[in-house]
Amino acid sequence: MDFILKSFARSMVRITGIRVKAVGVENIDWSKPYIIVFNHTNIFDHFVIYSVLPQIARGVEKESHFRWPIYGLFLRRVGQIPIAPRGDTKRAIAALEKGKELFRKGISVAIAPEGTRSPTGDLLPFKKGAFHLAIDLEADIVAIRLTGMHAFNQKNGFLLNPGDVGVQFFPAISTKPYTKKNVADLRDRIRQLFLDT
Repeated sequence: MDFILKSFARSMVRITGIRVKAVGVENIDWSKPYIIVFNHTNIFDHFVIYSVLPQIARGVEKESHFRWPIYGLFLRRVGQIPIAPRGDTKRAIAALEKGKELFRKGISVAIAPEGTRSPTGDLLPFKKGAFHLAIDLEADIVAIRLTGMHAFNQKNGFLLNPGDVGVQFFPAISTKPYTKKNVADLRDRIRQLFLDT
């Protein structure tokens, strides 16, 4: 179904008037899967990323979305990963296990480490889940920085402001120097990439 998904993402980008400029995509070896992390501003982030991502990926999505009519069925059908509400450790671990299964099949796994959409466009603190997953899998991480998304649409807002959006792909980062003991160092290193740019 990936051809359909990519076509849908590109159509959403065109229909809503987003003009995407992607940089750095050519510096990554797309023949292997990654753990992908990105800053999260609104529900259109996924469409923008997937419209320019040159490989198959599936992402983590709020578990409650899987109960929505039609959309929830769509999420299950394409293999998105339901993440439990905060505090439910058991179901959070189950979500990470599903991510591992997909990755081992050669599918990249995308996670917004902020855990929620930023209401201001400023970068929120990063949670450790994505980085634990990457270390467990010995997977390289590709960080994707979105710019212009807050101006386009704000959290819980319905107004769309068509315009330019940047998608910056940072070079892949190896997790081999990291362990569970210093996962916070990996998280902080990648968050700093976003802050520095």
